[in-house]
Amino acid sequence: MTDLRYRLEVDYERTYDPDDHYQRHSKIYNEHVVSLELDSIIKLLFEMIVDDSEKQSNITKYCFDRICRINKVWDKSQYKITTCSGYYGEEINEVFFCNEYDIEKDWEEIKDMLPIDQIKAVLKMEYGYVLPQLLPLENVSIIKIKKTQLQLPNNEYYHRMDRDVLKSYEKYKGPLGIITDAGNERYRLIDGNHRVATNAADEAYFIYLS
Repeated sequence: MTDLRYRLEVDYERTYDPDDHYQRHSKIYNEHVVSLELDSIIKLLFEMIVDDSEKQSNITKYCFDRICRINKVWDKSQYKITTCSGYYGEEINEVFFCNEYDIEKDWEEIKDMLPIDQIKAVLKMEYGYVLPQLLPLENVSIIKIKKTQLQLPNNEYYHRMDRDVLKSYEKYKGPLGIITDAGNERYRLIDGNHRVATNAADEAYFIYLS
């Protein structure tokens, strides 16, 4: 398991012995994660799990990011904090993401696939199935388009988005989502509603399936 204690902020309470003037017998309790450097955590897990030969591909980076989020890397309750004894009482020792093994297992399942199949596999992991119109598509590329060219699947959905999930994408740097051709120089957004909603740029990169 990867120690993440420097990638997040931890809070806790202590108990003290009033006769212990140096507080060497203090105990930590109610330890919990209060904030996450999510991009930093995903980057560290990427460096630990993905082979060097695969790290340059933007498709790889996108799929790994999706796998991390599918496994709730954004959920503060999914982190385990361990303590140890120090000279001045208990100290925070290590912090682990409880679902790291699931990330490794999911990545192992798709890492040797072709890029188009990796995309489809990640979509199936997240939604439980691949849209029928995507099954015959065989090509994948990354293109830059104007966001005004997007055809959104459900405008009402934008008003019901989870604000915590939106916030988790504030520093996201990868392709915003997956698109297909909608005709007349427009593109249908298949996946990426939260990332599109968070990104303020007029143009952005997307994964184009054809």
